[in-house]
Amino acid sequence: MEPDPFKARTLDEVPTHLSAYGRDAYQRTCLSMLSTGIHKWGFVIYRCTYDDDELWNRYLAQLKSFCHNQLVEYQRAELLEQYLDRVVIEDRATLNNASRVEVRKHFNQWVSEQNVPMFPTKAYLNIFPIQMPCFRYCLYVDKQCLNTIIQFQEANDGTALFLSELPPMVFAIVDRTWTPNGTQDEFDILRSRLFPY
Repeated sequence: MEPDPFKARTLDEVPTHLSAYGRDAYQRTCLSMLSTGIHKWGFVIYRCTYDDDELWNRYLAQLKSFCHNQLVEYQRAELLEQYLDRVVIEDRATLNNASRVEVRKHFNQWVSEQNVPMFPTKAYLNIFPIQMPCFRYCLYVDKQCLNTIIQFQEANDGTALFLSELPPMVFAIVDRTWTPNGTQDEFDILRSRLFPY
């Protein structure tokens, strides 16, 4: 019998079969870390505006709060916060007012420097390490995105029943594998040969 996924406090204690998770929103996060041997998750965040450090700090604090609250709501804070890896890339000289295309190039370079293993260590999920969200997507925050924290926090007086009632706090998600001709992941071909089902 598989262990209860909601009682796990470390990755060593989580079930290794997808069916054991039931309706757990973070099942793939857990199994991806187990399958790949990379025990971290999260996103690289690119700062592309440098006009207001205080506003940037508020923005990051709010993102951290959102993440924590979501993990608590889904009973995953104790297990997953210890593996959460937020990488914030700040470089005024190269990233101030950078486009998403420029950030994609930078992110591709960053990923290539991470020594990501080629193959998974276990086959709990059909995923290669390079396909983990933390190596495929990054968050892009420009001035327009950063300013959304102002409207969100001003409207958040504690009376809203749901965050969805408030003005959104925005960031752009950049897919490292996107090309003008569509997304092309170099591992899609390899995966289809190794796992033809």
